[in-house]
Amino acid sequence: MKVFFEMLAKERFDYFPRALHEARAEVVEYPELAIEKRFLIYYDSPFFFFVNKANKRLAARLEYGLQQAVKDGSFEQLFKTHPISANILQQFNRHERDVILLDNPQISDESKALLKQMATRENCLVTQEAKH
Repeated sequence: MKVFFEMLAKERFDYFPRALHEARAEVVEYPELAIEKRFLIYYDSPFFFFVNKANKRLAARLEYGLQQAVKDGSFEQLFKTHPISANILQQFNRHERDVILLDNPQISDESKALLKQMATRENCLVTQEAKH
């Protein structure tokens, strides 16, 4: 990754999209770079857990646990309180940014449907009109 930051600093390209939690740490490490203040590029990008395909019990348990956490709100609560993600949308002034919504054709319809259930996703996608 270091090479990308060096190329950006040398103006080999104009921007390098990063996740919010990544950008927050990276501007400390690379103070010559800045986080763009007007736009937020959003696309669904799920995190996956990979387990040995022979360990079907572990895979089923993880899937069940994560589904329950989404359903009962504890996943959302973890997002709001975990040091990496707590207050991240507020720290980046989400409501002052224009959201550029991109489709991610690399994820399945099933993953897209699951992501739409996430309140954190909706918080990212609040439109400028809705906040007035």
